[in-house]
Formats: sequence, structure tokens, C-alpha cells
Amino acid sequence: MVIMGAAGCTVPPAGYTGLSVDDMGRPIIVLAWCDGFAPDGVTVYHDEKVAATDGSSPYPSTTSKADARFTAPTLDGQTASFRLDISSNGWDLDSNPPVFKPGVTYSAYGWTYDNSTSTAHVEFKVEDIGKLRPGSVMAPGGAVVSQEEFDQMGRESSYCSEKSPG
Repeated sequence: MVIMGAAGCTVPPAGYTGLSVDDMGRPIIVLAWCDGFAPDGVTVYHDEKVAATDGSSPYPSTTSKADARFTAPTLDGQTASFRLDISSNGWDLDSNPPVFKPGVTYSAYGWTYDNSTSTAHVEFKVEDIGKLRPGSVMAPGGAVVSQEEFDQMGRESSYCSEKSPG
């Protein structure tokens, strides 16, 4: 699957996507969002440079490639989390499990079917996973915060005060 452009860049954020680990050290995606703006799914992707196949340009272009797509269960509240390697906590992995390569920057974000809102992207490398501990979350921008701080960030997003679900 190929995602064209910078996926989700024009969709207003109504929360945050983060990266954490479970008690066994396995990577998990954590989400926190404004009341009434639950995501319908999450996509994990990375950018790749692609050379022009027709010889029209000596410069490579960049394309985004989806590594995993998850569909959400019906979500209550304003937070959720699930493992990145399997279907878990009601989230369905709609693709093969992602294979993360060292040195590659991956992005994850939550989306809605109608593209009305998203959760802000978190970027990470496989090397970041080993630096996390259960209860800590790598937030957008790379800051590591507690789960409680991350949840509060989602509930207090500037978008939350600008919009109400309708």
C-alpha cells in the first residue's frame, strides 16, 4: 500500500499519537484525544526515496509506504492503546505485522474514516523502543512523558477548545 503525499497533514489534529512499551517490552501505540473525536484507525508508515523510472529526473522523489494499518473497535473515553505486532485490545491489524528496520524513521497517526480529524503523528525509530519503559510515552516531537501526562495532553489539545463534536 502506498500513501500519497504527507498523510494526514491537512486533517486537523484532535489528539495525540504516542509510542510506548508493554510490560514485556513490546512496542505499543497509545492514543489520547478530545472528547467526541475517537479515531477509527491508525496507520504506521515510513518515507522512501524513489528514483524516476523513466529517466525524467536525476533526483529521487519521496513516497510514503504504509507498514501497518489498524482498525479501531468502538472506543469509549479518550484514550486507547494496542500492540504494534498483532491485533490486540480490540484493534484489528489489517495487514501483515510491520517489520521495523534500524535507522528508518516511522510515523504513526490516528485517523477517522471521514477525514474530519486525526491524532498528531509520532515519529520513532526502532532504536527508540528500547529506551522506553512501561508507563512512559514518546509523544509527538520526541519528548518522553508519563502516561498520565500524555492522556492529559490529548484531553487538553488546543483543538479540543476550538471544536466540539457534531
